[in-house]
Amino acid sequence: MGSHTHSHARLSDCAIDEVLAELTQSKRILEFRTGNEVGMLAYAFGQPHDYDRRVMTAAAKAGYSSAFTGLQTCLTSITNLYEMPRITIDATDGRNDFLQKITGRRDFVARVERVYSALIRIGLRRQPVTAPRSTARISV
Repeated sequence: MGSHTHSHARLSDCAIDEVLAELTQSKRILEFRTGNEVGMLAYAFGQPHDYDRRVMTAAAKAGYSSAFTGLQTCLTSITNLYEMPRITIDATDGRNDFLQKITGRRDFVARVERVYSALIRIGLRRQPVTAPRSTARISV
């Protein structure tokens, strides 16, 4: 089991103290509720413009051993444990969709996602609007 932040915040938009709070509170709640250590994180939204170096450093500081992005690509080699891709397998995927995703035939999608994120970071594209953060808090 892994964490996905506490309020699904876009961590790249948060101050570093907010990032640490999002990561540690989510981890603490899951560990308390399950009785198991939580070592993995999946970044909310998960595109390259949704996390940054500060966030990856905070993830390590919060006690995560690895983190996953939302980049749609196969994991062919691990270069950064805090920037691992993940593949979405949908219920509507047929056999060919599934095979293309797990064999890397759709890895081009990640290249498109990286370019789009770069355009957002330099201000040539607008960041997608997200729902407001939840005000509900669970204390442990």
